[in-house]
Amino acid sequence: TQNELDLIRQETNLTEDDIQLSLDIISEHSSLFLENADVNVLNSYGLEDQNIALLKYFYDINYPSITLHAFAVSQNVSNNDNIQPRVANVLIRVLIKDALKKKMGDKIKKEIGDEVKDKVQDKWIAAAEKEIDKHGYSKFVGPEGSGANGIRQGEHVFEIYGKNGNSIIRGHVGLEQNKAVTNWHYHLKYDNFVDHHEQILLRHRSLPNWGTPN
Repeated sequence: TQNELDLIRQETNLTEDDIQLSLDIISEHSSLFLENADVNVLNSYGLEDQNIALLKYFYDINYPSITLHAFAVSQNVSNNDNIQPRVANVLIRVLIKDALKKKMGDKIKKEIGDEVKDKVQDKWIAAAEKEIDKHGYSKFVGPEGSGANGIRQGEHVFEIYGKNGNSIIRGHVGLEQNKAVTNWHYHLKYDNFVDHHEQILLRHRSLPNWGTPN
């Protein structure tokens, strides 16, 4: 494993902090990342440690060497050490996209999924990355729970905890006007999770339970 980690360090431009954080995130949600990876590509690496293989996979598909080189040239960067892609951000993106998908379920996704993707998803991802940069990371909690369809039926979509174990950002969706409007927003640690940040109101027909399949 140490030799495989050394190989990753040689092949990528990742910081030690990013490598460790990325491995922590992958370890916590390994089955999800496996679902989002090409197993044939993973096997082609010949790496014994599955988590390291997943780290390399998500680096390779998001930061191909030709793109990094082109970026360096365009920015007049002569030393690749100045380019710091973060695989941890890529992994958080996967987790939030999956949380939104599971919260909606197939039935709701058919009705408002495109709007959620276009108007909500990137805002939440950007906010989560910013908070992790400030507070670190220790845990991601998605929408799975004991409610109908195995999904929490309250406002909770996801929650991220910082390095000290305290909550730092919460993605929520509220139902309004007899379930004809959803209010997508997030809460932040700095105001004690009081304010509804970047509220997005989506109108639609009355919705079934969260997570309802076809």
